[in-house]
Amino acid sequence: MKKKTVALFTSEKFIYKLPANVVLMFLVFVPTIIVIWLSVINFAPTQGVSLNDASFIGPGNYIDILTDQAFLAALLRTVIITAVCVVVELFLSLLISFLLSGKIAGKSILFPLLIIPLMIAPVVVGNNFWLLFSTNGPMNQIISAFAQSQVQINWFTDAHYAMIPITLAEIWHWFPLTFLIIYSGLAGVSTSETRAASILGANEWQIFKDIKLPKMKKILMIAIVIRSMEAIKVFDTVHLLTQGGPGTATETISYFLYKNGFWYSRISFISAGAWIVLLICMIIFSTSLNSVLFKEKKI
Repeated sequence: MKKKTVALFTSEKFIYKLPANVVLMFLVFVPTIIVIWLSVINFAPTQGVSLNDASFIGPGNYIDILTDQAFLAALLRTVIITAVCVVVELFLSLLISFLLSGKIAGKSILFPLLIIPLMIAPVVVGNNFWLLFSTNGPMNQIISAFAQSQVQINWFTDAHYAMIPITLAEIWHWFPLTFLIIYSGLAGVSTSETRAASILGANEWQIFKDIKLPKMKKILMIAIVIRSMEAIKVFDTVHLLTQGGPGTATETISYFLYKNGFWYSRISFISAGAWIVLLICMIIFSTSLNSVLFKEKKI
């Protein structure tokens, strides 16, 4: 009787969850199948070819996009932006986490202030940095004050400088995310070893460098992967500040796919590009996490 009751209860739970599961499966699998199909056909709405009449070309779109110099340049540009943002944010997060982990006055005020940028909408961040780096904006005025002469750098129209405001905006906006992950990991480190080291005469920096930091290897890898996944998708800042210009000097992979998809209606082309980027990210990030989180210790 008990087994029948358990089986009935389990089946009822399954029936209750079925509508939600069906909806979720539909939202996941149907778009995925559509994008896969689009990536292997030659669908171009602006050429008068309907979806039903589009010809099957197999890996043709993948070959085209992998040999497209603009795509490869955008991919390299995105990797550089991601690397710079992650390295700078990681360094700042470790430094500030180290300072806040000690006895510092006003910690209860500083902590909320540090995470405010994460709460601001990307459109507001982009608008603020556009004002800061405009020709007559505060940034040029500060540089002019230090140089003691009038300096007017065209930050958004000069290919040599256009990437700087984009990178700084990304660092400022997303630094709190890296900081929160690292600070949480630092707070979770056992205090027994740190107390023993302190009793033996080790200072705060030695404790942080030799005890806390080695124990945070997994946390650091998680922070790097999560932040890298977000940085690779950078779009809002580029769209608001430069729209990929001048020329294609600040065109990231997201903006490249957006421009080719929505400006030139190369739907099949960008579908293949999206799958290529997804595959690259899955391989890199899963390999990185597996090597740190699930690596068995050798005896």
